[in-house]
Amino acid sequence: MNWKRSARQNLLLALLFGVAANAVYFGLMSTRALHGFAVKALGPAISLVLDYLDPNCNAPLRCYLEEFAANIILYWMAIFVLLMALDVVRRITRKASA
Repeated sequence: MNWKRSARQNLLLALLFGVAANAVYFGLMSTRALHGFAVKALGPAISLVLDYLDPNCNAPLRCYLEEFAANIILYWMAIFVLLMALDVVRRITRKASA
């Protein structure tokens, strides 16, 4: 198995899962019952956007887009690291059994 091909696949998969997690986050944000859960469990980027990127947040649409982009990047990195760790463990176990 080619290492570069595997890394590219992991990057793409992490990006797709990051977009999907962000869609779930914004979907739960629009509900009344699960709004608090979405903010606590899936919304680490809202504090990043409000504290560092745009503290005044004059345009609400711009703030939503910044939060959307920050969430995708955060989820993408977390998922990519997890996928790469699983790939490394798989390779180590394959080497040890060979």
